[in-house]
Amino acid sequence: MEGMNTISISANISDNNEVVSVMLYYRFDLNDEYENITMENINGTDEYSIDLDLPSKSGTLYFKIQATDDEGIITESIEHVINY
Repeated sequence: MEGMNTISISANISDNNEVVSVMLYYRFDLNDEYENITMENINGTDEYSIDLDLPSKSGTLYFKIQATDDEGIITESIEHVINY
């Protein structure tokens, strides 16, 4: 999409059980609800990554990462903030 910038977000996720999903929760305004997107596993390693399109204007990205293992245990990161 013209006028869009992209940011790559990656994380190393490990667990004593199998990790079954890693989700990126993000928003561009503190008053907005989080949107989410599935992060992709990189070649069967502990690394997960996603390329996220940013709005064309400058702003702030708020995000956190949530991982779920095969026992249904969910772990969530703190919220991170990136000004772009």
